[in-house]
Amino acid sequence: MKKSTLRPFYLLALMAALVFITPSCSKQPLLPDQAPAASNANSAAKLGDLAVATPFNINVGAPVIGETGADWIANYGKVHGKSKSYNLNNFYLQKIIKDPKCVGICLYYGLDTKKNVHIIPIGVTAGGSVIKSLLIPVENGFIFWFTAKQWIKNYNGGAMAGHFLGNNTFARLNTTPCPIIHVDFAIDDLNKQQLLLSNVCQKNVTNLYEDRSVFATSESPTLF
Repeated sequence: MKKSTLRPFYLLALMAALVFITPSCSKQPLLPDQAPAASNANSAAKLGDLAVATPFNINVGAPVIGETGADWIANYGKVHGKSKSYNLNNFYLQKIIKDPKCVGICLYYGLDTKKNVHIIPIGVTAGGSVIKSLLIPVENGFIFWFTAKQWIKNYNGGAMAGHFLGNNTFARLNTTPCPIIHVDFAIDDLNKQQLLLSNVCQKNVTNLYEDRSVFATSESPTLF
């Protein structure tokens, strides 16, 4: 079968980022819709303090000043010898969070057959189950669900397989409509890898990042 493709948008100017320290998603398989989930994101928010009850809720994520974000990006460059970034199709990110069961998106790390690292966005329910989709958007097009699972499995990142961000994070990122969301790889002051998200169409984007995610444990969403 041929994969449907979408031409990537490229970053032509410096932009401000919305960075989120999200709950990390573990290598444990996220099984689609097996865990109990709220009927929709709004009802999930009314269940009380979801930040305590579950790491997967719409409020995960918060702003970080641009200077801090820039330092974290620089930390990654120092450790790995160069900086690294990725672009995500914002239209499909917004489509993911419109699912009534979705409370946020887990940005999984993936490794393709050519050893290229990808960021794979997958919707997550309040109960910690992934929301299955036939096609998953990546930087250079789309991949099928089974390919996404294989790429995630290929990535050897230890216990941490990705980062979870709640729906409100993506709403803030979409304040200024834009076709892409830019992702910078970063390492925070605790020496933990982070992903800093930014809207490349927003003015003065370098003044603010969003990042306050939660790291997933072995009880977090599972994919396989």
